Amino acid sequence: MRRPTARFQYVRREPGLGEYLAMTIPMLVLAAVGYVVLLVLLGVAGAGGAAVVWLCGFLLLGGITHGRPPLALLRWGWLIAGALVVLTT
Repeated sequence: MRRPTARFQYVRREPGLGEYLAMTIPMLVLAAVGYVVLLVLLGVAGAGGAAVVWLCGFLLLGGITHGRPPLALLRWGWLIAGALVVLTT
């Protein structure tokens, strides 16, 4: 008699607090670097160029974080960088 295959499928575990805490420093680094890059792009390419780069980065990080939930903090870092540019210009 065959065993059901559902028992042997991979069960996705939720990331722990340690994994999220380990991503806070890269998130803050991405926010700081992204802020500077977006400000430079704002000066060089204008608002449209900076907005396109921000949107593409946000969508790219969304695709990356789909498979690894702790990396979602990187998407938040990019979101913070964009918000800082909007608030300071």
